[in-house]
Amino acid sequence: MRTIINLNTGWKFINHNVGLVDCYPVDWQDVTLPHTWNAIDGMDGNGSYDRGSYWYARTFETPKEQAAGGKTYVEVLAAGQQATVYVNGEEVTYHEGGYSVFRADITDFLKEDEENLLVINCSNEYKDSVYPQSADFTFYGGLYRGVNLISVPDTHFDLDYYGGSGIMVTPRPCDDGGAEFELKAYVTAPDMNFTVLYSIQDKDGREAAYGCRPMIRL
Repeated sequence: MRTIINLNTGWKFINHNVGLVDCYPVDWQDVTLPHTWNAIDGMDGNGSYDRGSYWYARTFETPKEQAAGGKTYVEVLAAGQQATVYVNGEEVTYHEGGYSVFRADITDFLKEDEENLLVINCSNEYKDSVYPQSADFTFYGGLYRGVNLISVPDTHFDLDYYGGSGIMVTPRPCDDGGAEFELKAYVTAPDMNFTVLYSIQDKDGREAAYGCRPMIRL
């Protein structure tokens, strides 16, 4: 069972490049995600908005739902335009590109009986390796979609596969008016007895198809 814990509240933010902090910064600005430091200057249309490298921080408890042998991930739904994520003072991942989900396994960085410190440095500064760098829109800086914790057992749908959900569905219309769905699951650490069961529901929530085969026809 996958448990998702929303972390959009309780953040501190500073619009200076102060560097990594090792304790909760009580004197920073209180913000709630989604957040961008270009909410005002990014709308003026003259292209002179703030492109900097700034910091977010908040604390969180280790998920109690985490099963023995399970994993905990931090999930960033988007960070403009590049981001470095730290847990308890240790770098856990770096990501370039401001428009895609990315995650990091933080299991080994967590404290059991104390609060954990999550710090994210976001930057929308010019960087040649980040595409695009020139467009007719604002490159908003910040955590502008939100952040989650995800707790999963040892065997789980893969959370390391290009920011996806671990399940891929490919629909194809059929000549008789029906449809065919090709289903593919990416599973981490399955054993010999592990089986993926699929259930497809219609628009009213009724089960329309069920099975364990990778191809289901409706």
